[in-house]
Amino acid sequence: TFPKHRRLQEDGCRAVASLAVNSDTNRGLLRDAGANEYVVMAMHAHVGSASLQVAGASTICILVHKSPLNVERVVRVGGVEAVAAAMKRHGGSALVCQQCAMACRRLIATTKFNDASSPSSFSSASSLSPSASTTSSSPVSKVWSSGLAGLVVAAMRDHETVVNIQLQGSACVLKLAVDDDTRTRVAKIGACAALESAVRHHPANGPLVQVAVDAIAAMMVDHRENVERFIEAGTLDAILEAESTAARAYSVRGGAPPVGGDAVIWVKKKLRGEGGGLFMGLGLGLGAGLFCRSPVPSGKSDLPCSPFGPDSPLVPRAGVPPAPPVPGKSTGTQVSGAGPAGFLGFCASFGSS
Repeated sequence: TFPKHRRLQEDGCRAVASLAVNSDTNRGLLRDAGANEYVVMAMHAHVGSASLQVAGASTICILVHKSPLNVERVVRVGGVEAVAAAMKRHGGSALVCQQCAMACRRLIATTKFNDASSPSSFSSASSLSPSASTTSSSPVSKVWSSGLAGLVVAAMRDHETVVNIQLQGSACVLKLAVDDDTRTRVAKIGACAALESAVRHHPANGPLVQVAVDAIAAMMVDHRENVERFIEAGTLDAILEAESTAARAYSVRGGAPPVGGDAVIWVKKKLRGEGGGLFMGLGLGLGAGLFCRSPVPSGKSDLPCSPFGPDSPLVPRAGVPPAPPVPGKSTGTQVSGAGPAGFLGFCASFGSS
C-alpha cells in the first residue's frame, strides 16, 4: 500500500525478522503471507537507503535459515539480485557488506544447513555436481550472474579488518569452489589474495582462520595454478603464524581451539610442494562439508544476523549470551490468522525511492 514510504518498509522488514527468528513455524507462515516477496521488493525500491538494505539482507538471512522453500522463493523473486545491488551501492558500508555476505552464504548453503525435504531446484544448487551447481535457476547460478560472488570477494578486500566479512566471504568461497571450473572462476575474482589476507590480518581468530584454510584447500584441489597463486602470496607463512598465535591465545585464555585438522595439514604440505594426495583421496567434501562445523561453540548462535544491528538482543553474537528481549519486540510470537498478511500488505507494492 505504501511502497514509497522508506521508513515503513524498513520497519516492516524488522518486524518480519523479529517474527521469523528462531521459529520454523513462523518462517513458513510468513512465506505463505508473501514476506519473501515484500522484503525483496522493499530492497529494490529503496536501494539508496543503507539502513533498509541492512534490514532487508538481515531479514533474508533469517527467513532462509533452515528453510529451502524460502531459499527457492527468495531466489525466484530476485533476492540475489537485490543483495548484489545493495553491495554495489553501499560497498563502503561494512555493515551492509557483512549482512549481504551472510545472505549470500545462506542462499548457497548446502543441504547440511537446510531441511532434508529440500525441493529439487534447491537440491540441484546444493549438489557438488558441476552441471547441477550451474543450473540457471539455482542460487549458485544467480550469485554468479548477478555479480554477487565478485562483490563478496571485493568486500573482503575493502574491509580486511572486519572479522565477520572475512568469515562470511571465506565461507562463500568454500561453497562456490566445487570443481575445476568454479575454482578458476573464483580465483579470477581475487579469492586467493582475499583468503590469504584474511588469515594474515586475523591470525588470533581461530574460527576465521579455520574456515579460510578450508576455503584455501577447496581452491587448491586438483588446481596447480591456484596452488602457485597461494605460494606467491605467502600463504604458508600466514598459516604458520596463525597456528602459533591461536595456540598461544588458547593456552592463555581458552576459548576457541587452536587452528588444526586435516585441511590445515594438507594445505601446508601442498604449499611446501610435498604432495598431499591422501587428503584428496579421502573425499572430505571440500566445497560443501567443511564449513558445516559451526565456527562458534556449540549451543551459541550462528553469526550475527539481525536487522537490529550487531548488538541485537534477538540474535546473540557468537560467544555472547542472549540479552533480555527489548520491550515491544517479538522474539518468536506465533503468527496466526490474517495478521501477517494484513501487516505485510503495507509493504506489498513495488515502487521507487
